[in-house]
Amino acid sequence: MENTERKSVAQLAKVAAPQRDFAAPSLADAQAGSKREAEFQAERMNSDLTHRYLLNFGGWKTEVLAGKRDNKTPPQPPKAWVAAMQDDGFWYEIPGTEPVCAMPFPLPEDYSKTQTEVDAETGANNIDIGVNIGGSYWSAGPKDTCKAGFRTPPMPPGKDYPGGSVFEKVGFFMGKGWWLRQ
Repeated sequence: MENTERKSVAQLAKVAAPQRDFAAPSLADAQAGSKREAEFQAERMNSDLTHRYLLNFGGWKTEVLAGKRDNKTPPQPPKAWVAAMQDDGFWYEIPGTEPVCAMPFPLPEDYSKTQTEVDAETGANNIDIGVNIGGSYWSAGPKDTCKAGFRTPPMPPGKDYPGGSVFEKVGFFMGKGWWLRQ
């Protein structure tokens, strides 16, 4: 077994510490430090700004999908912060000219219109087959204007039905009715 020697605190104190120059930094050192700090802060603020913008956009999208507002005025991304040298030679964070991030696409569909407005835009017999609600039945989509008894031509493939499907509109005493796949 090796003989390990324990050193006392007094012996450890005798070990020479590395010499440090605690002289005041030069102006150039301070300006270089201000650049690094301004770049770091601009990156941190942009990360926070992007996060808050995407949260705001998500809230707006939820309101559009709920039909509480239209989709014509989505929130625009704010301008990013940039590090820039000022007249005094120091660097600061300032608002830039470019957006902090891209706007998420695609924009959600507009559900804020009344059925009368949808009818005026789409005309009579606009086929809008929604989602499968069980078995051979599909909901009527928000832009559907077909009357009960209307039969579709063979349809192109949908999200949850094959191409060539033929549907018949089934009336219901509430809402727009359903589509029955033949």
